[in-house]
Amino acid sequence: MKRMITGLTVLVLAVTLLAGAFAADTIPGIGLSWGSAPELAEIKLGKGISSGNQFMRVLRYDSLEFEGYHTMGLLHFRQEKLYAVQLYVMGFDRENPEPREVRLADVFRREYGEPVRGSMDDAETFTAVERADGDCLLWVVGNTGIWLSEGDGSMSEVRFVQLK
Repeated sequence: MKRMITGLTVLVLAVTLLAGAFAADTIPGIGLSWGSAPELAEIKLGKGISSGNQFMRVLRYDSLEFEGYHTMGLLHFRQEKLYAVQLYVMGFDRENPEPREVRLADVFRREYGEPVRGSMDDAETFTAVERADGDCLLWVVGNTGIWLSEGDGSMSEVRFVQLK
């Protein structure tokens, strides 16, 4: 009995440590880690609209929830591994067509601290660089770059990219 309790304790500890390691690599609000397969995304988020092939694939979701906002999301896979996520966050929904302001910068500031200015173009090259004349806000969290373009107030674009 004592061996079984010790074995269970070791197993619980191992699972807890592994879960923490994976959680550190989890994309905020999406619940997937870099390198996840499209099949895992569909288990977690539901069936998406797929385009491409096993070398370059995009899963599109027209109705995700992100920080309390209606969101259209694009999950980008290279060789069946997730490497980038684009979210178009809208301040309206079907039940309430009146637009409301999208305030994601405040959410990210509370979570990750003060941003720097960055460029959405850098997200395409997987480089998170501070740019004084940048067109968006940028946070670097571990191996993830987070770019936020706030648009006209009722819509924002967020990109999460696995940095090189």
